[in-house]
Amino acid sequence: MDQSYLSKPYTFIKPVRTTFWGHLLKPFYHRIMNGRYMIDRFDIRGTEHLRRSVEAKKGVLLSANHCRYSDPFVMGEVMRTTNIFLYFCASWHLFCVSKTQTWILRRMGAMSIYREGTDRECIRECQRVLEEAERPIVLFPEGTFYRQNDELGPLQDGVSFIARLTQKKEVRPIVIHPVAIKYWFTEDPTAAIERRLAQLERRCHCHPKMGVSFVDRLKWIGNALLTVKEMEVFGNPQLGGLEERQISLANHICGSFEERYFGKSKRNSLMERLRLLRNHIVKLFTETPQHTPEWYELLYQIEDLAFVQQLFSHSWRYIDDWPSFERIAETLTRLEEDLYDEETPIAKTGVIIEFGEPIEVANYMSKKSRGEGDPITIELARRTQGMLDSLVQQGPPPSWNAPTGPGPRRSTTADEDAEVVSPSGTSL
Repeated sequence: MDQSYLSKPYTFIKPVRTTFWGHLLKPFYHRIMNGRYMIDRFDIRGTEHLRRSVEAKKGVLLSANHCRYSDPFVMGEVMRTTNIFLYFCASWHLFCVSKTQTWILRRMGAMSIYREGTDRECIRECQRVLEEAERPIVLFPEGTFYRQNDELGPLQDGVSFIARLTQKKEVRPIVIHPVAIKYWFTEDPTAAIERRLAQLERRCHCHPKMGVSFVDRLKWIGNALLTVKEMEVFGNPQLGGLEERQISLANHICGSFEERYFGKSKRNSLMERLRLLRNHIVKLFTETPQHTPEWYELLYQIEDLAFVQQLFSHSWRYIDDWPSFERIAETLTRLEEDLYDEETPIAKTGVIIEFGEPIEVANYMSKKSRGEGDPITIELARRTQGMLDSLVQQGPPPSWNAPTGPGPRRSTTADEDAEVVSPSGTSL
């Protein structure tokens, strides 16, 4: 993603509060979702939990996992089927694309949030909405999407912070509903995956490896891209497995910037280190005259941090544990984004959206113990991952006739092995 938008002064963008446009788009919604994202099936579960909170006039936050660009838009199906309209906190860069996109986002209920610091105006707007119980607010606490639908990424404390801050005023009860979004292919993606893999292999100046497994071909492409970056950073390719080399490269890039700006390397979790570095470098970037050598140097540093975040999103264990069509496609799409900076759907897909029972914020108002992480964030991670595990175990609805993936799941499943990590880096 082009990071130069960060040089623009940030201005909070409010959502349009009328529901007129939402009603107007209802008849066209499925056509839009099928055409842009190739999503042709929807299965919404647990809406009774959401309805009870809304009817009780509680302030409602919806905390959803985030694995694709389409996540906010599939939540629009909730508005279409339940007539419960929602607000969304959307990254400011989405409002910088064009005036047309900004116009559409605002009428969908989106408000901007500035991820490079504390966005007080967005927080105040969220508080107002919750205090008035105007609409539920959708947030994605992972802060970005990781292209690993079955495994939740590290959660930031933003949802908990807004909920606690509002609950302190005791205007009304504040609740957080965990939301699990799970995609399944509804048509066989084999031919599309084969074609897209061949395109990536040619992009790496190699002949397509016909007859080799999808997983091995993905690893070959990942190794090629990683080697190019290692050559730039270290001067030569490194030894070891892909996961080990990715961690080493990420730590080296972060460590060099930390030594430069903070005088020493940090021992926080990788995502926390990235957040601190990005906030610091973006501040310098906005204060530097544009298109000067110093401005470009800072821009390249921001791009390097974005690359580290991409590295964090590539888990080869994820497809080794279970080479399902969905996991193969997610890994392939992430590699394409590394090269092309765009997302193109692979095949027709269905999505399950499940609402969990509410977390009553008033029950979590005691101060958190030092070093233990935020209890609301920890509970959100536990519940959301549990819902995702259950959806994966159940599989797609039988009526979808979803294709069977090319590889069996290991007897020891990914959800049994995987650790959910809090923002402090503590394993849950």
